[in-house]
Amino acid sequence: MRIFRSGQLILLLWLCFSLSPTSTAQYSSLFLKPEHSVLIGSDGFDYLTSLTSDSDNNVILSGSVSYPLYYNPAGGGIPPLYEGPFYDINRDQFVEYPVNNSKSGLHYSGGQEIPITKFNAAGELVFSTYIGGNKSEETKDIVTDMDNNIYLAGSTQSKAFLGDIYHFNNSGTQTGMIVKLNSTGEIQNMITIGGESFDQITNMVLLENNSYLVLGRTNSMNFTTTGILNSQVRTNDTDIFVAKLTSSGEIIYSGVYGGSKAEDPSGLVVHNGRIYISGNTLSEDFKEVGVSQTPFPGGSDGFIMSMDLATGELLNATRFGGTSFDVINDIAVDQNGRVVVVGTTRSLNFPITPSTPGLDTKLNSNPSDELVTDGFYTIFDENLNLRLSSYLGGYYVDQAQVVQLDSANNIYIGGDTASADFPIHANLTRPPAFNNEVLDQQSEATRNRDIFLTKIRPNGRIAYSIFFGNYRDDYIGDLNLVERNNNVYARFCFYSRGIDAPTTADHLGGSKLVNSFYTELLIPPGAFDLLHYPGKDTTARDRFYLISGTLGVLGLMSYIVIRYRRKQAQKEVHEEYQVKYDLIKEAMKKH
Repeated sequence: MRIFRSGQLILLLWLCFSLSPTSTAQYSSLFLKPEHSVLIGSDGFDYLTSLTSDSDNNVILSGSVSYPLYYNPAGGGIPPLYEGPFYDINRDQFVEYPVNNSKSGLHYSGGQEIPITKFNAAGELVFSTYIGGNKSEETKDIVTDMDNNIYLAGSTQSKAFLGDIYHFNNSGTQTGMIVKLNSTGEIQNMITIGGESFDQITNMVLLENNSYLVLGRTNSMNFTTTGILNSQVRTNDTDIFVAKLTSSGEIIYSGVYGGSKAEDPSGLVVHNGRIYISGNTLSEDFKEVGVSQTPFPGGSDGFIMSMDLATGELLNATRFGGTSFDVINDIAVDQNGRVVVVGTTRSLNFPITPSTPGLDTKLNSNPSDELVTDGFYTIFDENLNLRLSSYLGGYYVDQAQVVQLDSANNIYIGGDTASADFPIHANLTRPPAFNNEVLDQQSEATRNRDIFLTKIRPNGRIAYSIFFGNYRDDYIGDLNLVERNNNVYARFCFYSRGIDAPTTADHLGGSKLVNSFYTELLIPPGAFDLLHYPGKDTTARDRFYLISGTLGVLGLMSYIVIRYRRKQAQKEVHEEYQVKYDLIKEAMKKH
C-alpha cells in the first residue's frame, strides 16, 4: 500500500509540473541560448536597424538615435521637475547613447543622430559613438571593405556635419549620404547625392575599386540621371533611383524609375554581373519589362527588377502580389542564381505554387482585418520567372522582414510574429502558450510580437523556426550570417520597449523608451530538441523537469504494477470465496 501511494504521489507531482504553463516541455525546439547578446540604448529612442560583419568577424551596427524633447544637450540633463512616464525620478543623470573608445567627435543637435557600435567576434565592445550634423541623420545600410573600413549609407537634413568639419551644398530638405570611417571609427570621407527636394539612400553595395552602387528614393525633379531607366512618369510622389558612383562620389550612371504614384525600394544585391532590386509600388502604371507575374494587381504590390551592372541597362521588371496588400521587404540571390524575396501579404490570391509539396498554400490570417498579415517567401530564376512561393505565418500578425542565404543555399528568414500557431517546422506549429505564459488568454489586440528566425531548405520546405525576444513587442532590424568552423551563426539586431530579452553581458545603457539589442545565435545544422526559454537561465529547471519526469515515469510504472497485482490478488480471493460458496451451496441442497 505504501508503494502504491508513493507511486500515485510521484505521478501527480510529475503531471502538475509538466503540464504547468512554465514547463519547458512547451518550449522544446523553440529557443536557443545566445552566444552573445547585449542591450544597447540611452534614455531616448534607439533604433539599431543595420548590421554587418567585417573580414575579422567583428560586427558593426548603426541606425538612428534621438532624445526626448526634455533633454537639454547644453547641460543640465533632465529638468528636475520632469516626471514623465518613462523617467525614473530618482535618477539625476540623463543616460546618453554609449560612448566608448570613440575616435570620432560627438555632435548632438537635438535631432536624430547616427549611432555606430562595434563588437569583436567574442562579443566584446570595441568602440561605440554617435555622430551628426546640425539637424537629423539616419543610417539605412552599412557595409565594410577588405581593410575593415566602414561605410554608412543613409540621409541627412544637415548643411553642416560634425560642427564645421563637413559642409554640404545640398538644396533639398533631405539628401542621400555616404559616410566612410576607418576600422577604429574615425571619419575618413563623406559624399552626398540628391536634388532639390527629398532624397535618401536605402541600400548600398561596395564594388571593385571601392566604387559604390546605391539604391534609394527621391522626389527631386532635378535628380541627376544619365539616360538609364528613364521613369515614364515623374510626380511629387517618390520614385526609386539607382546610381553607380566612384569612391569620390562622381556619377558613373544613374536613373530614376517609377509610375504615377509612390515607389519605395527595399533591397539590393549584385550577382554574376547583374543587379537585383526589390521594392514596392502603389502605381497602377508601373512599367513591367520582360516578364509579368501579377495578373491582378492590387493597391500595393511588390516589384523586382534586374539590371546589367556594367551598363545600367534594365533587363527585367515585374510587380508581384495579389489583389490586396502586398509588400516585399528584402531580396537575396543564392549561388545558383535563384532570386529569393520575402515580405508581407493580406492577399487571398497571392501567387503561390500549390504543386510544390510541403508549402503553405492558404492565407492563415483574416484578410478583412487590416492589422493581420501573413509573411511569405518566393523564389524566382535569374530572369525573374516564378519557381516557388509560399505563405509563412499563423492566424495573427506575421511579417517576414529580412533574408540571408548560407553557402549550402539554405534560406534564413527573420521577422516578427504574434501568432500562437506560427510554424515550428513543416508539420508542427507553435504551442498555445508562448509570450507571457498566458498568450492563449490574452486578447488579440494585446498579443506581443517576438523575433522569429526560420530556416528554409533549398527545396522550399521549412526546416525549423526559432524565436527570441522580450515580454514586449520586438521588431527585427537586420540579419547577417557568419560561417566558421563548419557552423552557421546568425547575427541580428532588433529593437523593443522591453529590457528582459536574454543577454550575456551587462546592459550598455537603456531605458523604458526604445532599446536595441545585438544577438548572435549558433544555428543548429539539423533537428534539435531541448532549448531555452527566453529571459531566464533554465539549466537547473531543465534538470528538475528531467528528474521529475523520470521519477514520474517510475511512479507510473510502480502504480501500474501494484494495480495489476492488487487486481490479481482480488481475483484469487474472489475465486477462493466462489469455490467455498459453491461448496456451501451444494451442501445446503443435500440437506
